Amino acid sequence: MRLIIESGPRIGEEFAIPEDGVKIGRIATCIIRLDDDRLSREHAAVRLVKGRPHVVDLGSRNGTTLNGRKIQQAPLAPGDRIGVGAVTLLYVEEPPSSGALTPPPLTDSMATPDPDLAGSDSGSVAPGPAAAAGAAAPEPARAADGSRTPLVIGLYAIALAVVFFAVSFATRALLAVIDPAR
Repeated sequence: MRLIIESGPRIGEEFAIPEDGVKIGRIATCIIRLDDDRLSREHAAVRLVKGRPHVVDLGSRNGTTLNGRKIQQAPLAPGDRIGVGAVTLLYVEEPPSSGALTPPPLTDSMATPDPDLAGSDSGSVAPGPAAAAGAAAPEPARAADGSRTPLVIGLYAIALAVVFFAVSFATRALLAVIDPAR
């Protein structure tokens, strides 16, 4: 079982659904974390209910749709489309493709909300807890178009800061040699 982002900024991204299900929302404890102001922090979940997958709205302010109809909870069938904010997720039961992200198992530390995030309704939050040993590493930061632009910009900023401090240090050392009284 897996979900594939069919519309929205991260089209084509895939998520395997583990036995304990997945949460969809804006905060780091959600396996499918989407940066969309129309989503609640914990917007919806896909869970097994009596062995069958169901989509469940988690009390979101803008609601969850299944095949265009607003739902609170509904069973899923292959080909169903889940709507959350500006994103549509396609539910499939085929084996995951090689690019599917398999989330780590939910641990107690991941299930407990971060007290620093309580009351925060910001669309931008820090990455989630470290993955369990042997679990897949978290996906690197990506721009809305799916590129790694934020990561590249961050690396350039760090490199620029290192060069700035190196030049500053070298200039001070040179001035000390040229004008020792300074």
